[in-house]
This record gives sequence, C-alpha cells and structure tokens, in this order.
Amino acid sequence: MRRLTIIVFAVLFSGITNLTGQEKEIVLSSNSIASLANGVHSENTGLKKSSIKMIARYKLKQVCPILIKQFESETSIDYKMLIAEVIYDVSCPEMVDSFRTVLKYETLEELKYFCDLLHENYLFANN
Repeated sequence: MRRLTIIVFAVLFSGITNLTGQEKEIVLSSNSIASLANGVHSENTGLKKSSIKMIARYKLKQVCPILIKQFESETSIDYKMLIAEVIYDVSCPEMVDSFRTVLKYETLEELKYFCDLLHENYLFANN
C-alpha cells in the first residue's frame, strides 16, 4: 500500500511539473513563413482567415512583420480587426506603432475604438 501511494505521488508530481513548464516556441522554416505570408496576402477569404488564425493559435512571432504590413494595407474592416486582435495576442513588438498610426489616420470610428482598446490594454499590462 505504501509503495502504491509513493508511485501515485510520483506520477502526479511528474505530471504537474510538465504542466507548469514553459511553452515551447515554434520555429518556422523560411518556406513555412513564405506559405503563411501567401495565405495572409491571398484573395481567397478562407485561406486568408485560416492563415491569420493559425498565426494566432500558435503565437508565431516570426510572422509579425508580415501581419503588420497586411494590417496597414488591408481594406476590409473585418480583416483589419482580426489582424489587430492577432498582433495583440501574439504580442508583436511593432504593434504599438501600428495602433498609434491607426489612431492618428483612420477614419472608421469602430476600428479606431477597437485599436484604442487594444493599445490601452497593452499599456496597462506592461506598466
């Protein structure tokens, strides 16, 4: 009985230490980055949305410059808001400058309000 208790505690302890470990950063090859860039720039709406959501799900910081360029050139408010949310979630370093640019020059109030909220949340979290 004592051995069984020790084994159970050992298994639980090993499981807990694996859960509290840091997430492993995913490193992409240049071909993978190029494929995601093609997806983000695609005219196919399903491919574009899937590529953007994949970047968000796996928090792929290597693709941030591509997302920020697309954010600046995107014409659809839906995609702009999706990209803004993704670059906020991934914590892209260039994010603050992009949001400030949107707040300065954007004419759509809904997008300005959304980017202002993300910008304020970022500043609050990092102070």
